[in-house]
Amino acid sequence: MMITVEGANYPWRPDLSLKQMLTDLKIIAPVGLIYVNGRGIARKDFENHIIPDGAVIKLMSIAGG
Repeated sequence: MMITVEGANYPWRPDLSLKQMLTDLKIIAPVGLIYVNGRGIARKDFENHIIPDGAVIKLMSIAGG
């Protein structure tokens, strides 16, 4: 049970939220948007959005880089 974050494998668990994943990975860049399986999730929704098993995740910074 894994997800892919920017090409790297990350262990998945049923209660994994986007906010927890960013904390676990020590992502300190100002992430403004995360794509989960191609669907954009806004920063205000990170706390409550649960990541599905097998998801492919892309991070987008606020600066657009």
